[in-house]
Amino acid sequence: MSAIRRDSFDITYRIDSNPAQSTRWNELTNNKGAGLFGSGSEGFLRGLYDAESFFIRLTDGNGRRYDAEFDLAGIEEAIEAVAGACGWSTLDLSPDDYRAIQTLLNAGGFNAGTPDGVWGNGSRNAMRAFQKQSGLPITGAADRATLEALGVQPGE
Repeated sequence: MSAIRRDSFDITYRIDSNPAQSTRWNELTNNKGAGLFGSGSEGFLRGLYDAESFFIRLTDGNGRRYDAEFDLAGIEEAIEAVAGACGWSTLDLSPDDYRAIQTLLNAGGFNAGTPDGVWGNGSRNAMRAFQKQSGLPITGAADRATLEALGVQPGE
């Protein structure tokens, strides 16, 4: 991968038996691989959450291909840990979902502000206070365990 200097690589990947996807990932600063960063990585990891297998092909600047396949058994716990550390949810929540969560937090005495469906600082702070009181990991994110503690069944 020490071929010509590039900022990104062509990536083809397949999750389970779904159709292959083509994209570009950024080169790592150590020049020894590629990674997906920013909000796009959240959706990508959500897509892996319930998956059983993952295939990836990286094509370098000289056209060489590097293939890898992974068994994803038990990945849910790792993805939850990453999401919690980064303050986002593994659930693909809509503004209506966030509005309902804000309403529940407010009703429980945790000031999330006006329920507007936007997960801002007030919502994160209210969620952190609820998580702390409930003995949950304090992430500020609407994660599965926190939603269950709020009485919401994730995925419904």
